[in-house]
Amino acid sequence: MQIIFNENLSRHNTMRVGGNADTLLLPESEDEMIRAYEETLEQKGRVFILGRGSNTIFRDDDFRGRIIKTTKACPRIKIVQSNRKSFRKRYLVEAGASVTNQSFLRFCRENNLAGPTYLQSVPGNIGGSIYMNAGTGIDEGLAISNTLKEVRVFDGRRIFTLPKESCGFLFRYSIFHKNHWLILSAIFELESKSGRKVEREIRSRMSFAKNWQDLGYPNTGSVFKEGYQHIEGLRGKRFGQAMFSIKSANWIINLGGAKTSEVLALVEWAIDLHEKMGYPKPVMEWIVR
Repeated sequence: MQIIFNENLSRHNTMRVGGNADTLLLPESEDEMIRAYEETLEQKGRVFILGRGSNTIFRDDDFRGRIIKTTKACPRIKIVQSNRKSFRKRYLVEAGASVTNQSFLRFCRENNLAGPTYLQSVPGNIGGSIYMNAGTGIDEGLAISNTLKEVRVFDGRRIFTLPKESCGFLFRYSIFHKNHWLILSAIFELESKSGRKVEREIRSRMSFAKNWQDLGYPNTGSVFKEGYQHIEGLRGKRFGQAMFSIKSANWIINLGGAKTSEVLALVEWAIDLHEKMGYPKPVMEWIVR
């Protein structure tokens, strides 16, 4: 296991902001990750589980405690079962928490499976995507939980499996927000689908992302998950090196060297503007640590 002291956290989130962490752990196996988590809990230390950091920002102040980064620990992906229901063949696919969304979808394409192709543009891994119940906008109603069957977790004492129905999935929410357990792997139930069709859906999603998301600068995706209004004056509003994108509404970009305080000042300014104009207070999507 790689152990890094006083690590700069701007390297570990897609907004490229934040102070330093006392200790960053990079376990290279599931057993190493479980031991690191167990040991930290026994010492009653502060701990944060980090995936690829696509929906997380860290404050400018240093993080006092341990960060366990899951990107190397659980990389397995395989078909574990197939069966037929209503003339369609279905497959159970096991994916480790460290598998990236893009690797998962490539596996689906190569094996003629109907994976959640709308996640192609999300630079996260399976564990983080389950944690956030990642997917499309609330109107489309598509999320990773749609094809999920069960999640295997470690709660600090034991490994057990949670059925999908026990995960408390809502829009951009899961039980893991409340219960800070390690997500180890998950089982998905996927229908058969032509690899060519899967590839077309992936290309369509990337075309959408290119047209409607400002991917040219460091960012961490949509700012608000509920209540956001397209208010005149939000686009292009800037504090320091953080700016609401001109191209993409509900999107903050780092123009270069932005501080977390500048990013969060923009968020608070947008919330105040909503309330001054008589709109409900919008709910932020990001995880701030």
